[in-house]
Amino acid sequence: MAEITRGAVARVGVDLSKHVFQVHAVDRSGRLVLAKALSPERFFAWCAELPAGCLVAMEACGGAHHAARRLRLQGVDARLIAGHFVTPYRMAGKCGKNDANDAAAICEATGRPHMRFVPVKTAEQQGQLSVHRLREGYKAERTALINRIRGVLAEFGLVFPQSPEALRRVLADVLEDASNELTGIARLVLQRAHLHWIDLDLQMKWCDERIEAHARSDERAAKVAALQGIGPIGASALVASVGDFRQFASAEQFGAWLGLVPSQNSTGGKARLGRITKRGDDYLRTLLIQGAKSAVMTAGKRDLPPASRTKVREGSPHIRRMADMRKSKYSEEQIIGFLRQADAGLPVAEICRKGGFSDATFYKWRSKFGGMEASDAKRLRELEAENAKLKKLLAEAHLDMHALKSVLGEKR
Repeated sequence: MAEITRGAVARVGVDLSKHVFQVHAVDRSGRLVLAKALSPERFFAWCAELPAGCLVAMEACGGAHHAARRLRLQGVDARLIAGHFVTPYRMAGKCGKNDANDAAAICEATGRPHMRFVPVKTAEQQGQLSVHRLREGYKAERTALINRIRGVLAEFGLVFPQSPEALRRVLADVLEDASNELTGIARLVLQRAHLHWIDLDLQMKWCDERIEAHARSDERAAKVAALQGIGPIGASALVASVGDFRQFASAEQFGAWLGLVPSQNSTGGKARLGRITKRGDDYLRTLLIQGAKSAVMTAGKRDLPPASRTKVREGSPHIRRMADMRKSKYSEEQIIGFLRQADAGLPVAEICRKGGFSDATFYKWRSKFGGMEASDAKRLRELEAENAKLKKLLAEAHLDMHALKSVLGEKR
């Protein structure tokens, strides 16, 4: 390797691919020592001759965690860096994107004193995450299959409610019904699709069993699963993806890592906050958002402890603002007053600005309460609330009837 190592290497940037590793090595002064493409076997042999603790950085991509683990076993300080942190250094003075420029940008970004790196996952973490990835693939395939079945049935005038359970209940009867227009080949197609659907359910059940076993056996996953809104899937995914939660200084930092904090476009001392950044793992963020929705939707059915009620009442300013917004609903008299101001010729934009609501809300009120008195609007809201209660009672009655039919059918 004497022809490769021509100086004291202090920092190395590597652009990974399947068959070629592009290397960009510099010394402590930042002078170029090596810029060359190596095969994976030759690259690891060259890294074995690097001084102990030499910094070798790679962009976080497929196979990067395996390469980092292997380099750390050789005594090298291997680190992973997110791709969006590398891009600014590749564009600085460089024309075009290629492997050499990418490796140089990785090496340059790694030398920044405040650069943040991606934690290297263990083989056990990646093994557990492979179960989650497989389950997500099965789930997407099952959704596409159900839509395909519905499309075939719709071609013969057979349309059913938009629910997998509803379609599952009637699919076997539809295939046996000789009065519909389904042809012989169409019935065979639907039968094959139905069998594939059953197979996908079995595969997903296997994945769920592996995930639940991990959530039970891992002490950290068991603690995470005890949180409201997080089940075995969320707990297993969090532990397998994050690893050591102590790497985050606070919950706010963890939220920023997941991309749950608002983006900023502030200038001139004026803060402008936008939508959440959506950086980080999409899968984790989706699980946490769904868990938070379930916790909020079922909050009224749970008895919160006094400490939780005190935290909501005396919590952060954001919680207090949300509570104030829920309390400050507009009354029927106020809504009718806003509509009458518009009828009198006052611009809608000015009404919305003074009232503190959007123009979309105003036009929604106009379409709903236009031409009404305050008493009529109040009565309309009461009727809507009563109608919602009746719908809920009807849905519960249907569920009870379905359960009763299932029990009677099993007894027979």
